[in-house]
Amino acid sequence: MTRKEIEEFCESRDIVLTLFDGYDHAFKGVYYEEEIDAYRPVYCTNTIIESLISDGMDHEEAIEYYEYNIVRTAPYMKPHVPLFIEFLEKV
Repeated sequence: MTRKEIEEFCESRDIVLTLFDGYDHAFKGVYYEEEIDAYRPVYCTNTIIESLISDGMDHEEAIEYYEYNIVRTAPYMKPHVPLFIEFLEKV
């Protein structure tokens, strides 16, 4: 998805999200968390890792970058902390 498509999707449903820059292509949808009354963006881990590899990292470097620079920073995006899903099969 493009950022514009994500924004249009959210706007049409009156959803407010905080998104990661540069990973719109890995955006898969939203999850509503009732306890905090907020929507959370859902990203595909597989797609993020594949894009890091296509940018020149090997698989191990991509995993390390993903865990350290993406997953570790996600909690600071409150209340819209992203969820990351990893598919067992390629989607």
